Amino acid sequence: MKKRSNPKAPVIEINCGPGLISQEFLKQGVSKMVVVETNHIFFPFIKDIVQQFGQQRIHHFNWSMLSLYLKLHISETSVAVADYKKSEQAVVELLQCSSTLDQTVSPYCIFSLGGKEENNNLVFYIVRNMPNDDIIISKDLVEFFFLVHPRFQQKILKLGSIPGRKEQGFTGNLTERKDFFHFNSIHVILHLLYDLSFIQEFEANDFIPPFNTTKRVQDKDIDTTKRVLLKLQLKKNINTLLPLEHHIPFLIFLRQLYKKKKTRTIPAMEMLIPGCGLRMIYEGFTMMDLIMTTRPEYFLQLFKAMLKWPEYETSPLKQHIILKSTGGIDQKDLEEE
Repeated sequence: MKKRSNPKAPVIEINCGPGLISQEFLKQGVSKMVVVETNHIFFPFIKDIVQQFGQQRIHHFNWSMLSLYLKLHISETSVAVADYKKSEQAVVELLQCSSTLDQTVSPYCIFSLGGKEENNNLVFYIVRNMPNDDIIISKDLVEFFFLVHPRFQQKILKLGSIPGRKEQGFTGNLTERKDFFHFNSIHVILHLLYDLSFIQEFEANDFIPPFNTTKRVQDKDIDTTKRVLLKLQLKKNINTLLPLEHHIPFLIFLRQLYKKKKTRTIPAMEMLIPGCGLRMIYEGFTMMDLIMTTRPEYFLQLFKAMLKWPEYETSPLKQHIILKSTGGIDQKDLEEE
């Protein structure tokens, strides 16, 4: 509540369970709760909260909000898809009725404790749907609050500490670096395009059921008995940084790069865009640069420059991006053929 720009604005709670946190939000003055829960075991508990606070303040939807299959599937005959769209539209109408006229604060926030999947589904849903002009999450200034594993926190913080070209001072030999860590394209997208604030730690065993505290080999510096509350919001200067329509192509570009993290950057890019080596050097890259040790900010600069290269227009990378983002080859190429 202290970290919200508009503490009284509505809250969407995903997988609210028995509604204990929803109840607490209402007690602290949140104007409206939209609770999403599909497990019928919890329905009687949610019904009791609705009776306590009234149907004007809390609304329950039996809705699989994070199902990308139902969200992105186009079907005129599927009952499940129709139900998904119906619930989504009902939530939008509720939020519109409660939205503030103040354009400088968040109209509502989305909250999730998560479960066994540690909110990975929510993170991917945000990254995948934010560029699609989603009628709920793409609204200006929407705030997201959710719990994450300390492993997630460590990766985000380390991404921000990768040294620049002048600071690295190493030959590119992987054996010389002891501070390598595992990360993927989703972590990079969040680091570059979203504002993240780690608010507070909680004991994993304080939740029912408790979160998994098992340590992996790479978790030697992580306290897996904790979970961290994160606030996430799209950067306010996103149109200058990278317009939303380029987010999915950028994500696909990063996936292709990070499949070969231990290779050198220019040879890897030559495979994706043949003939781009000299342009890479012009952008400041050298033959010694490794993908894994390159700051993500440099790849963002490279991506924006790459879109203007003539080599990119006929490259395997562009065709792959088109295939992954639209499901087919470029319409212009199809017409020419």
